[in-house]
Amino acid sequence: MRELGIRNYECRNEGMEKSMAVFHQPVLVKEVCSLLQPRPGDVMVDLNLGTGGHSLALIEASERQGHLISFDLDEVMIETARERFCAGGVPEGVYTFVHANHGDVAEVLASRGITQVDKILMDLGASSIHFDDPERGFSCQVDGPLDMRYDRSEGDTAADIVNGWDEEDLANLFYEEGDEKWSRRMAKRIVERRAERKFERTQDLASVIAGSIPRKLWPPKIHPATRVFLALRVAVNGEVAALRNGMESALKLLAPGGRLAVITFQSHEDRTVKRKFREVCSDVVDQNDPFGRVQEKAKFKDLARRPLVASAEEEQENPRSRSAKLRGVEKIRN
Repeated sequence: MRELGIRNYECRNEGMEKSMAVFHQPVLVKEVCSLLQPRPGDVMVDLNLGTGGHSLALIEASERQGHLISFDLDEVMIETARERFCAGGVPEGVYTFVHANHGDVAEVLASRGITQVDKILMDLGASSIHFDDPERGFSCQVDGPLDMRYDRSEGDTAADIVNGWDEEDLANLFYEEGDEKWSRRMAKRIVERRAERKFERTQDLASVIAGSIPRKLWPPKIHPATRVFLALRVAVNGEVAALRNGMESALKLLAPGGRLAVITFQSHEDRTVKRKFREVCSDVVDQNDPFGRVQEKAKFKDLARRPLVASAEEEQENPRSRSAKLRGVEKIRN
């Protein structure tokens, strides 16, 4: 495992009033605060800091009297959030920013002597800032290097995967993580083309993917390469393992009465969260007992039978919120 970037990010006042930073617009902010119910004195964790929108809302909801630890793999996001907090006059003593994967939350907190927390948020959406910057390589709509890494200091890029994985593995990735029904045809075309010339740019890959299926069968509302790009982003950043590890650790870290909220944007993410929450909110039944008696009572309760979604007003103001789903659980016993 790489060295974890555990350090405080201090405010720098020079030129703060002239800042031109662009902040990502978070989704379901009111719903998150209502579900988590931050209170003064709470120890809170935001596992996906981004530019700090949710983190700032949690701090304000706790009347700036708790402590928040926020994680992100992208140091650009951390610096942007730091600038936002400083400009808003948020006291440095109430928050800590950590450059680490949310799947490593248990290890990071243990290194700081923290064994229990009160509130945890996981927002699994990528920042719109990543998609708006062509040099990050997240978007199939603009040309840029095939990168897609949140943490650009290490790890394989999307180009490494596209040019290095075999056809079957690529097809499985596109199908399982992107819900792409044309996965095998697309993977076949990619392998054929890379034998002639390696992929290096987003538009090159997007064009080959689009050309692998008849134009009349293109999806009506999205680019034909959208789902493949999603799957590549998930693989590049290890999002599946990070989600599972992050959720497992978060559930263990919660103190009795503590709450976990998770925002998903993709169907495969929501399925994973839904299944895990159903599991932990159910009694454990003795499988060897003919009467099916309860062996262990459930340790959590579901805070919303159905996922919370954006209001019509929020969808109009922030179209990205349309696919967001918020689920939450509360720990009722250790």
